[in-house]
Amino acid sequence: MERLRIDFPERVLHTEDVPVRITDLNYGNHLGHDKLVSMLHEARVAFLRSHGMGELDIDGLGIILVDLAVSYRREAFYGQVLSIDVAAGEVGSRGAELLYRVRDRASGEVVALARTGLLFYDYSAKRVGATPERFRAALL
Repeated sequence: MERLRIDFPERVLHTEDVPVRITDLNYGNHLGHDKLVSMLHEARVAFLRSHGMGELDIDGLGIILVDLAVSYRREAFYGQVLSIDVAAGEVGSRGAELLYRVRDRASGEVVALARTGLLFYDYSAKRVGATPERFRAALL
């Protein structure tokens, strides 16, 4: 089986520290995959907020998460603080990719790499919109 490959770029746009809570653990006593996805969401929202945007308001458009890929590298445990780096992936006419590198803050070891595909959407008109210039500018 071929492993998923996610290439994380050198340029980091935003870093968000997120602690692993006791409620984030699964039956294996380590960070559950569903909780990691929630942490990626937290980092994405923090990145957008740092540029005065929100998931439902990027120049009048919202975003829809259209795909997600995660490559796990090691376990994370209760009490660890994870630093989630956000970077730009491909940017298209109607969407974009954000890339994530999840690291243990203390050791720097990579816990996971991830990629999300975003589509810009006008919720009031119920149609896809063009990638906002404000979002493009935040990636520079």
